[in-house]
Amino acid sequence: MVSRFVSLRAAALIAIVGVTGCERGTPLAEVEGVITCSGRPLANVEVVFLPDPEQGTSGPRSSGYTDDTGRYRLTTPGGDGAAAGTHRVTVRDLTTVRGPFATVGNPATSPAAPKARFAETYLSPSATPLKRVKVQPGRNVLNFDLTGPGK
Repeated sequence: MVSRFVSLRAAALIAIVGVTGCERGTPLAEVEGVITCSGRPLANVEVVFLPDPEQGTSGPRSSGYTDDTGRYRLTTPGGDGAAAGTHRVTVRDLTTVRGPFATVGNPATSPAAPKARFAETYLSPSATPLKRVKVQPGRNVLNFDLTGPGK
C-alpha cells in the first residue's frame, strides 16, 4: 500500500514537471527610464517593448506606464523587466484615448479627442523610430526623447 502511494505521488510530480517544464521562461532584465518630448517629461504614456525576432530576440512583450515625472518601469505577465536582446519600442499617448462613456457621432456632446503630444509614428511597431533598442542582462536605464507631432 505504501509503495503504491509513493508511486502515485511520483507520477503526479512527473506530470506536474512535464506540464510546467523545468525552465521558468525567458530570463528578464530590469528596464526603467524616462520618456520626454523636446526635453519635457511625459506623464500618462504607455511604453511597450516588443522583442524583435528579425534580430534573434524572443520572449514576451513588456510594458509600463509613465508617472508625473515621465518615469516608467517594465513588467510582463511573468515578472518585472524585459527579455534581453533587441526590441522595437512603441509609445502611446494615453491622454488621447477616449473613455468608455464618450458619446460618438454627436459633435454637440462629444468632445474632440486631444491631439497626441508626440509623432504618431511611435504607435506602430513597423514605423517606430525606436528600433534595435538593446536590453542587456542586468539593470537597464533607457531614456527616450520623442519628437513632437508633425515632425
